[in-house]
Amino acid sequence: MNIIYFNIAIRYLFSKKRINIVNIIVVLSIISFSISTFSLSIILFIFSGLENLSKNFFYKNYPDISISFFDEKKLFTDDLMTKIKLKSIKGIEKFSRSMKINIILEDDNKKKHFLYLKGIDPQYENVVKNFKKVDLINFNKNFKEKNYFPIYIGLTSMSHFFQGLPLLYDNYNNKKINNSSDILFMELPSMKLIFLLYKNGKHFFIQKKIFIKGLFHFGKMNDSGHIFCDILEIQNLMKNKCFQTIDIKVNNNVNVTKVKKNLKDKLGKEFNIKSREDQEESFHKIVKTEKIFIYFLFSLISLITAFNLYSAIFILQLDKKEQIFLLWSFGYSKINKIFLHTGFIITVFGWFIGILLSLFVSILQNTYKIFKISENIIFPIKLTSGNLFLVTSTILTIGIIISFLSSERTTYILRN
Repeated sequence: MNIIYFNIAIRYLFSKKRINIVNIIVVLSIISFSISTFSLSIILFIFSGLENLSKNFFYKNYPDISISFFDEKKLFTDDLMTKIKLKSIKGIEKFSRSMKINIILEDDNKKKHFLYLKGIDPQYENVVKNFKKVDLINFNKNFKEKNYFPIYIGLTSMSHFFQGLPLLYDNYNNKKINNSSDILFMELPSMKLIFLLYKNGKHFFIQKKIFIKGLFHFGKMNDSGHIFCDILEIQNLMKNKCFQTIDIKVNNNVNVTKVKKNLKDKLGKEFNIKSREDQEESFHKIVKTEKIFIYFLFSLISLITAFNLYSAIFILQLDKKEQIFLLWSFGYSKINKIFLHTGFIITVFGWFIGILLSLFVSILQNTYKIFKISENIIFPIKLTSGNLFLVTSTILTIGIIISFLSSERTTYILRN
């Protein structure tokens, strides 16, 4: 019996005898469901792409594990490092020492720029995947005698702060880059550095001239606002072999969470030990919150759009009123099933077309990189089975509910 109702619903929808307002409204209902499905699926694919993009960003620009003191005034020393014996902990491949201080860059117009100076050791490039640096010229005795302070700057983001840098780079363009409370004042064009350092409860100033030892590449997001130097240069100024952070690279076949737990057991509660996942956790919370909000917003829009289906079925019921009475007189008591099937067919067609469109746009974007966030960053879209299931269940649920509510009006039409 259900097959008969289904066949009648098909004939009502796809009758070739004539095209009237009912057929037009049905087509518009299918189009509205297609647009709702396409919009909901694309926005979910984009958020999945953003999550994937952020994971790649953190993977390339952050160490697997970083260790620091909860008390920011405390610093590591070489003696403490000897006691910790990081190399004895299974799974640790390499580690690097680093120290970061706040700086203020002041140009010749007295305009101030708030930046960071980060001191790193030679192992930093091996620990942080995306960081690369290159020396322009050797820091020889001549510069040491003149008391210059050597720094590395990001060419793409910092060159406009330093006069004459493009000429300097042209002379050495055969070397290409592969893809705390401490305060420092920098004055241009004299390139004078004034350090305000904290030691033994007192602040003291050190003034030095700057020398651009080389260039670094860390991606545009990280290049901006940073200047790097060898950590020994900061330690020499402070006259103390200390540093703030230990950055760790874990072996590829070792579980990072397990290594983090071993470090906590060995070092105790005094140390702040963070994995890469901990550092990106706040970002993922923001993305997931926005994703949930957008999902409910677009679901609400889809629900409002679905009332086109309610109108289409209602007008179809009025158009087929005589046929409904005829079928009812022949003993077909469950006439409402015809319109329940009708609504379900419209929903499935709209869902199918919307999904096809979203898959086509996603594949097109991933293949030809049409849409871009910036010159080097492609707009991310990631297809996931979870998102497809979520879109399918949302659209079909809305369609079934609206179809059921509209089909129940059949009894009212028969009585009137």
